[in-house]
Amino acid sequence: MRISHLNASQQTKHTPIGEIPAEWGCVALGKATDLLTGFPFPSDGYTDAAEGVRLLRGDNVIPGALRWTGVKRWPQSQSGALVRYVLAPGDVVLAMDRTWVGAGLKCAVACELDLPCLLVQRVARIRGKNDLLTCFVAQLLSTYRFSEYVRAVQTETAVPHISADQIRDFPIPLPPLPEQRKIAEILSTWDRAIEQTEKLIAAKQRLKQGLMQQLLTGRLRFPQFGPGSSPVRRTRFGPVPTDWHYVSIGDVAAEVSDRHGGDTSIPVLSCTKYDGLVDSLTYFGKRVFSEDTSGYKLVRRGQFAYATNHIEEGSIGVLTDAEAGLVSPMYTVFRTDPDQVDVRFLYSLLKTELYRHIFEVSTSASVDRRGSLRWNQFRTIRLALPALTEQRTIAACLGVAGQELDTMRRQLAALRQQKKGLMQKLLTGRVRVQAAATK
Repeated sequence: MRISHLNASQQTKHTPIGEIPAEWGCVALGKATDLLTGFPFPSDGYTDAAEGVRLLRGDNVIPGALRWTGVKRWPQSQSGALVRYVLAPGDVVLAMDRTWVGAGLKCAVACELDLPCLLVQRVARIRGKNDLLTCFVAQLLSTYRFSEYVRAVQTETAVPHISADQIRDFPIPLPPLPEQRKIAEILSTWDRAIEQTEKLIAAKQRLKQGLMQQLLTGRLRFPQFGPGSSPVRRTRFGPVPTDWHYVSIGDVAAEVSDRHGGDTSIPVLSCTKYDGLVDSLTYFGKRVFSEDTSGYKLVRRGQFAYATNHIEEGSIGVLTDAEAGLVSPMYTVFRTDPDQVDVRFLYSLLKTELYRHIFEVSTSASVDRRGSLRWNQFRTIRLALPALTEQRTIAACLGVAGQELDTMRRQLAALRQQKKGLMQKLLTGRVRVQAAATK
């Protein structure tokens, strides 16, 4: 699609949202849209009948999509009088409670697969009027500017809330309709690419999880190590091949409590549920650790660390990308016997949902009674370990799958960044579309 930069000779005007082309308008969102908030459906009227009409509640709105887990339904026979609250394809919906969450703004566009459904109170439905396309509204509400506006005006109560009037007061640019349509088409191209990449990542993640489940339990084996149907023995965690060792973590690992000796150049690490050990400053973008790190523990390359008080969340990692790092004194650090354990294999095993559940159960049963899992209890957890050569082969296979996922995630991040930059230019008129090309 052809676009052009705004020429210096083209006139602009100053508005509450900054400089925009002179021929564009600038209005409050409510002036150019039909905004409707939902109906207060009484919960005692819900139905379990599959033919009941789905109710779109705030919990069903997530950033960029609608989800229907835990859906509530309204009797079909009582829906006729509520036609005003029936959603149409392309409607923009915005959750008015907890509008901003960690994953972003709870705003989405209803599609054919989401319909029919009825709008529930504390959810806003937004449609463009004559001078504003609804597809353009969807792009305006996905901007960083609108997210920051919501975060600034929402009430600071137990349930943060934004009112319908506050949504209506948000100032928006109003290009001519042909230009709106072209801008929305261009940005929708990025939306489709982002959505497709997200689906590919989810599918790849499911494939990797299935592969991990098979390889890490010995249900699937490489031919050089034995058939998948090799004899098994029953363990607390399921059947494992008889030629695998069934040991406690303490049999192949030992706790370490090294200090860093005042070296301030060593980065401080945090342990995350999904990414393991990460550089804390880079990951969080700010200091979340103590200025005095003299009591922090040293983690060396190839050593593990876990958050003693949060291990049940899966917060465990292994250091592979640096020679050393520091972790809070509240962490537990341990090393493994290199003659018995491949650290990549063990890390994959300990990051499975099975072991997250084991950590959770072990924490609940801990005599510590403070929601922590210290080394004395952690070391008793059992592992099924194949021979070292098989561990390395499994780890290499899973590593390739992980690298493919990392590549796809980088592609997704690049697409999102590209769209963000394009939005900043197109929605302010700094880059103009060729509206004449619009049919």
